[in-house]
Amino acid sequence: CSQFIDTESVDLIMTSPPFFEFELYNERTNPRYLNWIDEFYRPFFQECARVIKPNRYIVVYLEDTSNGESIRTFILNEVERSFGLVICDPIAFMGVYSTKLRSIWVFRKPPVVE
Repeated sequence: CSQFIDTESVDLIMTSPPFFEFELYNERTNPRYLNWIDEFYRPFFQECARVIKPNRYIVVYLEDTSNGESIRTFILNEVERSFGLVICDPIAFMGVYSTKLRSIWVFRKPPVVE
């Protein structure tokens, strides 16, 4: 699908990537990744950085994954450095049946400096 989206053509990306460990998305089987960071999240952020327009936002809910601390470490240490996306203040919410505070990550692609 991504090859059909032009570079820097999207105004906003808002998503909650699949949580294959917790949800069944296919009658037969869900995709299995040995390394979620390298096989899913790294290509995901690379593609988001490619298609989002400068000075626009990417909003991603990643809190309820089995990757827990590793995805948080990846976001804090690598997303800006590797993909040029600036971490903004997160949005937080509480679930309906839980008092756990959950973060929604917000990233901005910096404007082009001429």
